[in-house]
Amino acid sequence: MAIYLKKTISAIIISALLTGTATAFAENTDKINTDKGSATIITDTDQAAEPAEAFEETPEEVLSDATDVTDSAVPTEEIMSLPTAEPTAEPTAEPTPEPTAEPAPEKPKEVAVTYDGIRVDLYPAPYIDSGITMVPIRALASYIGFDVKYDADYNTEVLSLGKNYIFYNIGTNYTTAFGTDLYALSPTVQRDGTVFVALRTFAEIIGSELTFTDYGTYATINLANSTYVNNYFAAQPVNPWGIDSRTKYMVWVSKGEFKVRLYQGEKYKWKLIHECSCAIGAPGTPTVTGSFEYQYKTQWNYNGYYVGPCLVFYRGYALHSVLLRYNNTEYDGRTGVMISHGCVRMKKADIDLIANTIPIGTKIYVTN
Repeated sequence: MAIYLKKTISAIIISALLTGTATAFAENTDKINTDKGSATIITDTDQAAEPAEAFEETPEEVLSDATDVTDSAVPTEEIMSLPTAEPTAEPTAEPTPEPTAEPAPEKPKEVAVTYDGIRVDLYPAPYIDSGITMVPIRALASYIGFDVKYDADYNTEVLSLGKNYIFYNIGTNYTTAFGTDLYALSPTVQRDGTVFVALRTFAEIIGSELTFTDYGTYATINLANSTYVNNYFAAQPVNPWGIDSRTKYMVWVSKGEFKVRLYQGEKYKWKLIHECSCAIGAPGTPTVTGSFEYQYKTQWNYNGYYVGPCLVFYRGYALHSVLLRYNNTEYDGRTGVMISHGCVRMKKADIDLIANTIPIGTKIYVTN
């Protein structure tokens, strides 16, 4: 019984120490007296009841004995009430969202333009805007046969085919074609000095049918031969003759009409850019006929008058001015007659224009 009490007291002491209160020790002591009845708590004065060495336990033995105490000796809640440090939860880092790749911008569709099945190299390149194909009009119209110039006074791109004109007003849809006002599918725009127009509107103006073929990443657009352009060139008498020139100009002298006509373009596509009246050789000194080339420029001076500039095309034959005094008034300004020694005479303004336009090597074609 003494050993039982010794172990029980040891457990109570440990419980009191762990809970840190004297109340717990007293309450458990009373419980022992109640539960065991005849048991006597051994104090320092009662050493004779048991050998002294029975109480000499090491701390390890006390701890070991405490573990043998039954639930009825030491209430479980007393042991469980020990203050314990709450574990500190380590903060968890917010997951870093993976960057979402922005979709790559859609690559503009490449557009290739052909005329009558032949690719036209256009620079800058055409582009599609809201389903409308825009083309650099100067490059395309020049290829087809138009002359193109920019009119700074009216901020207008002007296309001409002989004396026929198309006016594109930059910044607006308003367009004038061959004397008729109309509204293009898209405004005429200027990008880095290049004027772009709606291709379909241009095709309708010149009577050209469009064929669009979409290949996904690129598209081709073919303009059929323009009926308007074809009709214009077919109306030029020199085109069916197949006349060529080493330059982009050609001069036709029609003796029967007393006319000189200046053309620009190429074989089968000559377009008239100037026409004037002329005088030709007298019946005894007729103007030579045939195909010749402009060789050189000079001036012929005579007593009291001169002729010039003189564009020599064969031996002593030339295109030149009417007879002029040295003060530039006309000495003999007649045209529309057979009067010369074989040369072709024109008014001073007309020969100056031709002389300032054509280079050496230009074809001079003379017919009856």
